[in-house]
Amino acid sequence: MSDPFENFRHAVAGSDALTARWNAVADAAIETAAREGIAVTRQELMQLDAIRIHVISGQEAGVDWRSEAETKLPAFAQKAESRKFREALDSANEEEAEKARRDIMARSPSERMRLAREAGESHAKPVTTKKDLTASERAKVIAELDAAGIKGSERIKRAREAGLE
Repeated sequence: MSDPFENFRHAVAGSDALTARWNAVADAAIETAAREGIAVTRQELMQLDAIRIHVISGQEAGVDWRSEAETKLPAFAQKAESRKFREALDSANEEEAEKARRDIMARSPSERMRLAREAGESHAKPVTTKKDLTASERAKVIAELDAAGIKGSERIKRAREAGLE
């Protein structure tokens, strides 16, 4: 089976400027994805037309690799789906929120857990990591955990990180 990106690889390998641009573009995309909690490899980024065109042409204007990643890469698609569900559930439009609830309940339990976990992580506030908390500080940490809506093992983990035992 031939490599569909063979020409791109040869072009990048044959030019120091393209190699430097590929490294910069790939590193920036990986960092952007990591901030969103998505692990992406250089091989996956190479699948994106927008990234390859950007590297070859050198033009940044109009480069929208994120929307292409949501259609071609499963991790981005899952994250986008979770974000859309969260937005629908938080919507002021009751019809939209109810439709999202029905859609979630129609899914398998593991899919519902994944969506809830991803949506919960994006809404959770960072918790202080200070140890030896006073009674008022402990109450504040507990209130922050309650307000964030964190449940289960994630709540226990964050409580421990904050110094609650």
